[in-house]
Amino acid sequence: MSFKFHEADVRTARSMKSNPASGGSIWAEVVARGIPYDTHESDLYIPVNDETRALVRGSGRSYTVFFSSMDHKMWYDIPFAYEPWWEKRTGRRNPGTAGRTTKTVKKIFKIVAKRMADEEPDLSHLGEYSNVPEAHAVDREERGDMGRNEYRYFNPANFDPKHPEYSIQDYERAEAFNKGNWYMLGIRADAEVGVSFDGGKSWKLDDLTSGGLWGIESDSDDAYFKEVEGEQISELRDVLKAYGFDSKQISAAMRKIERLGE
Repeated sequence: MSFKFHEADVRTARSMKSNPASGGSIWAEVVARGIPYDTHESDLYIPVNDETRALVRGSGRSYTVFFSSMDHKMWYDIPFAYEPWWEKRTGRRNPGTAGRTTKTVKKIFKIVAKRMADEEPDLSHLGEYSNVPEAHAVDREERGDMGRNEYRYFNPANFDPKHPEYSIQDYERAEAFNKGNWYMLGIRADAEVGVSFDGGKSWKLDDLTSGGLWGIESDSDDAYFKEVEGEQISELRDVLKAYGFDSKQISAAMRKIERLGE
């Protein structure tokens, strides 16, 4: 995500802020305060923090929150708020916000706790297969485990001379994985939410998620699964709060959590 901040924006923002007829502008405030931002057409993106949280909520504008894969932080998406986009195309400020009286509504449609297969499992903590043996390598051909066009050796990640059987246990664990006896999975909590600019007649839908935890062994005990699920749901609760839902809305949705993949 590339941040935008131009002197032309500053001049335009100042003129908007000083013009009583304009009624002020959240974008003008963003520029005046030096808050980093990005845009897509008429949508304005600003990072979520204490300053912007107060600014956005005080503006009364509708918004959504998303997680940026560029800087790994939460950002506000404020629809129709990038005023230069409107000026360039219409010669005036956002026509969609002038005189708007329709109530903006937000809703949590559902929350789902998911267990999903880890499509990129990492078993390097057990060891690696190779045709080049390292110290204490397991010879799969010698053991009668080697199939056609398979690696001959398994090089354990760790070797304890006092307990060489641990390396064999790691090898057998890796073999069991390859035979499909167990697999890696991830646990994540998802929420389907929506914002309506016309009092609930139509909705802009968004998916919000927790960060997710991956690399969980499928034959872990159920208590661990529940512990991780609880952590992910708690994380999603924080995301929903940042999105602007209140505790009452979140608690009501949490009472109806769906579970997939158990």
